[in-house]
Amino acid sequence: MLFGTSVYAFFQKERMQEAYRLLLSDEESILGIALRMGYSNPGHFTAAFRKQFGLNPSDLRQSSRLRR
Repeated sequence: MLFGTSVYAFFQKERMQEAYRLLLSDEESILGIALRMGYSNPGHFTAAFRKQFGLNPSDLRQSSRLRR
């Protein structure tokens, strides 16, 4: 445990933060980002992202496009 969290949880949080940043950049598909983050199943990526941030990757992408 590192500061009250496991190494896996820390790694997962960092990985999801990177995915969030990439989704806002709008330069790569959601599938491409999922694969880049190490997920071979996009559904697992979506579930992990939703657990971390409370919204789907597509919802974040759509909201960032509306703000432009």
